[in-house]
Amino acid sequence: MNRNKELSEMTDREIQEKILLNLRNIRNSNNSIKGWVTVLGIIQLIGIIAGILVISNN
Repeated sequence: MNRNKELSEMTDREIQEKILLNLRNIRNSNNSIKGWVTVLGIIQLIGIIAGILVISNN
């Protein structure tokens, strides 16, 4: 598929394929963001628990 075509020059099939490709890219990006948010949340919880343990031992 030629990516340099104007929208008016594209067939319905080409437009549908381009939309599907964009949706796949968005889904992959969202999954990556969810993964990083989970990792950062776990690191933050570990820090909070460590802080509570340090404060409670004094």
